[in-house]
Amino acid sequence: NFTRNNTSLTGSNGYVYTVYVNGASKRHSSNITISYNNITGISQHNYTAGVYIDGSQYQNITVANNNITAISSKDYKDEYMALQDVVYAVVITNRGYTGSTYNEGRGNVKDNAIINNTIIAEGHQVYGFEQFGGDGTLLSGNTIIVEGTCAQAIGAIGYDTVIENNNLTAIGQTSGGEGSPDYIPPTTSGVQVLHGSQTTITNNNIEVTAARGILIQDTDNIITNNNNTVYGYEYTIETKSNATGNTI
Repeated sequence: NFTRNNTSLTGSNGYVYTVYVNGASKRHSSNITISYNNITGISQHNYTAGVYIDGSQYQNITVANNNITAISSKDYKDEYMALQDVVYAVVITNRGYTGSTYNEGRGNVKDNAIINNTIIAEGHQVYGFEQFGGDGTLLSGNTIIVEGTCAQAIGAIGYDTVIENNNLTAIGQTSGGEGSPDYIPPTTSGVQVLHGSQTTITNNNIEVTAARGILIQDTDNIITNNNNTVYGYEYTIETKSNATGNTI
């Protein structure tokens, strides 16, 4: 376990992973708790991560009661085909998932929890929390504040994800549209879910500038009892044409 530490990592031009969990082995990377830490990652360029959990064989990892900050440059790179600087405060990556529709059991990443954290992320393309595949993930009781050109509090691909009782603030400048190699496209939103199914989004306080509060691009979700406030955009909840079977 990783508990009650003050951890800070700063990089001027590189890739910053402040806390990295290698989830390649179920035996050695499951049932881990990351709690009561102050975690800060700062980089001027490229890629900045606060807590990065990575692999295809991990379960029951809990990230709870931490202060997590990730900061990078807010500048826009206008060179041809340039990749923008990107910030991820907390990431779950399932290497058993390689894209397209996510179905239950792709890889062996399940039952992980992000609970009662204060998460702050600032940069150009910003993700407070990102999940690239996983079953049964719980996000509950977090305060997530993100600010950038594309500022996304939560972006998730998964099955049976529960997003509840969070306070989400996303201060963006555009609703999206920038290029990115990320499979979860950079947007401004409180919550974006895509390519998966059966996500529950309930009892969250969501406040977003320049875009929608909730963006739905997958199926069979339940969206209920959220306080959803947006500034400078016409929808609080936006669904795309592939979003079917949702209860709103």
